[in-house]
This record gives sequence, C-alpha cells and structure tokens, in this order.
Amino acid sequence: MKPRNCLIFGASGQIGRNLIRKLTQKNLKVTAVTRNLHQKGYILKTQANPGYLDIVETNLFNQAKIEELISKADVCINLVGILFEKGPNNFTNIHEKFPAMISKFCSKHNIHKFIHLSALGIENAKGDTTVIMMADMSDDIEDLKKYNDLIERENLDAVLGSRFIKGSEVISYPFQKLILNRIFNLFVSLIFWNKYNDYTNAFKIYKTKILKDLMPLVSESFNIFLEIPLKVISRKYNYKIIPIRWMGRKKGKAKFKIKELRSKYLFTLIYCFIEKNLLNIKK
Repeated sequence: MKPRNCLIFGASGQIGRNLIRKLTQKNLKVTAVTRNLHQKGYILKTQANPGYLDIVETNLFNQAKIEELISKADVCINLVGILFEKGPNNFTNIHEKFPAMISKFCSKHNIHKFIHLSALGIENAKGDTTVIMMADMSDDIEDLKKYNDLIERENLDAVLGSRFIKGSEVISYPFQKLILNRIFNLFVSLIFWNKYNDYTNAFKIYKTKILKDLMPLVSESFNIFLEIPLKVISRKYNYKIIPIRWMGRKKGKAKFKIKELRSKYLFTLIYCFIEKNLLNIKK
C-alpha cells in the first residue's frame, strides 16, 4: 500500500522541491514544513500536482506542532541543514537536536519510514545505512529504494550504482565529459584490476559501520567519491553493482572543475594504490 502522507522538513531547498515534484507526480500526498510560508509558499506550490501538497509554517523547535505533524504521517523525511551558524540556527540545534527530536517522535508514533539527509560529514552518520548522492538531483530517487532493498535483503556492505552497464540509462551527458569519464574509469579499473566502471558517480549506499571502518578518509573534495568505493573493493567488502538512471542537470552550474581537481584525484589514486598493494590493508 502506498503511503498516504509524506512529511518533509526542509522542503524548500533544491532536493526538497524536486522530491515534492516526484512524489506528487505519483499521486502521493505531501506535507511540506517551512519556517517562512510567505517567502517559500509560492515556490513550493509551483512544484506539486494540484491537490497533493499541504504547506505548514512552524518553528522547527515547536515540539507540540512537530509531534502533531509526525503523528499524521506515514513517511518522515528531514532535509534541514545549514552550512553556517546564525543565532539559534547553530550546528548543534539543527544537525543534532532537531533530528534527534524527529527520531524520538517517529519512534513514539510508530513511523517506521524515517529518512534523514545529513548535511554533516560521514563521521557523524548514525543510521544503519548511509547514502551518498549529489544535490543536483541528477540521480533518480527511484534507485534509492532499489539500493536500500538490496543492501538489506542480501545483507551487503555496499551497493554501487553504475551508469554504464546493461540496464542503466544516461540522459544529457555532455559528450566531452562523457569521453573523459570513460577514459578515467577505464584507467582506474585497469590499475586496480576490477570490473567496476563508474567510480566518479557519487550515488551509492553503504552500511554506516563500513564507512566508519574506512576512516580516516584523506580526500577533501569530489575525490572522496573515488576513495570510498576504491577502499570498499580493495578491502574485499561484500558489495554488488547495479544499473542506475542518471540525467544531466538542467539548471545551475556544476562545481566540478577538472583542472582544479585533477591533482586531488591523482593523490587519491596513489594513496589507495599504496594502501592496497604495499600496506595490504584488509577489512
């Protein structure tokens, strides 16, 4: 049975707006919570199929109102996050206390589907599994369910998506970037002698415990998406590769700059190669 009501905190961001569009297109009811109805209400309304979106204004720490909303939901999704602190909107309140409060109310009201998208680093992840994905919505949210079902059903350590195997779909990938992508991934596969062919795609799911075992992570930019799967494969964790759907972004400007990042990718490759072949680190 489809969920009757999907409750989304932090719905006015890019991920939230795309999620509203996807869910209401499937005739699912969405309740979007915002701190500023006057400023954000119109934007959110334009994303949804008519009749499938309710917008509620409330302070994030109005516990009575938050609990009331959660008690009526079937699915609870938290997308609230900040990159800098301002007044009461500090990291402790937004990234720790607020998710903890939501989790407590979900447990109290038997809401078994609670998704928390963390804006903090991997080292702060607390759930059983951790999904890493880009915020430009180029990845298909439908694949997230396939990831989660597979990692739980087969008790895997990781599920790695590939845009370039049978069953996958790639839409609007700039030709020059596509050529560079295939050359780089072939190069990595040959050096590390494995069949995975899409290291540069961020969208993957891992058991959180496995990510903790991989610490420390030395990458500090997009190259972290290369370091994590390389370590998972090299250390022989239990993983599977599945086809996914990917669509080139339609709005905004990509922050991935090849000239600026090539030295970082080279450093990650050398580091992981030394770890695998000289240090022989295992799981």
